[in-house]
Amino acid sequence: MIKTSGSISLIFRGSDGRIKSRRVVKNLIVNLGKYEITKHLNQSESGSQPYYIGIGTDATPPAVGQTALLAEIGTRQAIPSPTRNNNVVTYPSAAFGPGNGTGTITEAGLFFAVTAGLMFCRATFTGIPKGAGDSLTVTWTVTVG
Repeated sequence: MIKTSGSISLIFRGSDGRIKSRRVVKNLIVNLGKYEITKHLNQSESGSQPYYIGIGTDATPPAVGQTALLAEIGTRQAIPSPTRNNNVVTYPSAAFGPGNGTGTITEAGLFFAVTAGLMFCRATFTGIPKGAGDSLTVTWTVTVG
C-alpha cells in the first residue's frame, strides 16, 4: 500500500519582522490531490502541479471531499516549482505579507489554480492572530510511501 502524507511549516512574524511563532502541522491530501498523483502514474495522462497556497479562518477539520478552503481570506500566493528528494516533494515558501489575509488564520491549502476550488491538500491548526502589519510564511511538504 502506498501512503501519501504531508505537512506544512508556518512562520509567523510580527510587524517588526521578529518571529512570533513557528509551527509544523500535518495536512490531509484530499481526493482531487490523490487523483492528480495517480494521473502522473498513468503515462497516457498528464497531471497538474499545485502552484498556489491560500489561507483562511475556518478550523473545521480537513475532509477528503473538500475542494477549497472553507473561509479563504486574502490572495493566494504563487510558488515556484517544487523540488523532489526521493519520495518527498517540497513546495517553496509562500509569503502572506502585511495586509494580505488579516485575521485569525486557522487553515491553509495547496491549490492548482489562483482562484476557485481545485485544492490538492488542506491543513488546519490553532489560530494565528495575523494583524494588518504581520506576515505569515507557509512551506508545504508532501511524502509518498
